[in-house]
Amino acid sequence: EIKANKPECSVTDPNVYQARHFTLHGLWPNQQQCGIDYGFCGEIKQKQENFCDYPAIDLDTVSRNSLAEVMPSVSAGSCLERHEWHKHGTCQAHWSAQQYYALSADLTRQFNDSGMAYFMNRRIGQVVRTEDFMERLTAVLGEAARNRIKLICKQDMLVEVQLMLAASLTFGHDLEALIVAAPSQQADSECGGTFRVDPIGLNQKNAQ
Repeated sequence: EIKANKPECSVTDPNVYQARHFTLHGLWPNQQQCGIDYGFCGEIKQKQENFCDYPAIDLDTVSRNSLAEVMPSVSAGSCLERHEWHKHGTCQAHWSAQQYYALSADLTRQFNDSGMAYFMNRRIGQVVRTEDFMERLTAVLGEAARNRIKLICKQDMLVEVQLMLAASLTFGHDLEALIVAAPSQQADSECGGTFRVDPIGLNQKNAQ
């Protein structure tokens, strides 16, 4: 509803992955602790006007298909994966693009598979108490998650969940353990006491 110009936002099929799972925005190094510039640490030094103006990312077929499931812009051709790699991924010098996105996709799936996707599916088109969301989160990912999360809402809809993780990340690490190892930093939710769970597609805010 808030990114109507993005082709991935015009998808209306209720059976696609993005209709019933959280999707990936990015995996970002912490500005205070990474020890290097926060953004654009590789050959690209500034934000491009259009995400597709960045150089393409070299991923093998299996990795690209895996990423496309959790990051719909890959299939839609709107190139978010290029922006996220050149701005954020390059600031972790020991990762290749393929390693960065394998880890990002795995963490996204762990969050969904923890039970958070199921919780949201049962509430599509409904208003959810923020505290109910937080209680489910702590039930499946531990009490530490309460002080390491930020919820972002726009137009009364939940649009982003940001989780703080440990600085040392490798593929296969357990998401709950990474949350526990992260510094505790209570971030105020931008969602107030409730938020709506919007169905997939544009202009669906009043559905159900």
